[in-house]
Amino acid sequence: MWLVTTRGFYSVVCSSDDPEVVVVGTRTRSDLDSILGLLGRPRMVENGADGAFPFHVRVPLETWARAVGALAREIKYPTFTEAVAEKQGDERAGAYQRAAEAFDSIE
Repeated sequence: MWLVTTRGFYSVVCSSDDPEVVVVGTRTRSDLDSILGLLGRPRMVENGADGAFPFHVRVPLETWARAVGALAREIKYPTFTEAVAEKQGDERAGAYQRAAEAFDSIE
């Protein structure tokens, strides 16, 4: 699962050794730091096996499900990219916009 929020960009996969645990990975430390409070402050693992997402933590699936619910309740904006620009800057908002445009070919 990829999840793009005003807090950051997350890649989430099932742990290879425990189906009740997910690995939440990010490209930047700041993206992961921004949700650690929602994840119960798990131990950070840096520069793991997945080079695309070097910052990651392992959390129980139910913890992740609650965190996603909390992220959904943060939606109070009429325009996502403007909200991202306010929280993370124009460069990040532009990156998200370009990613969204890449999905246009799915239509």
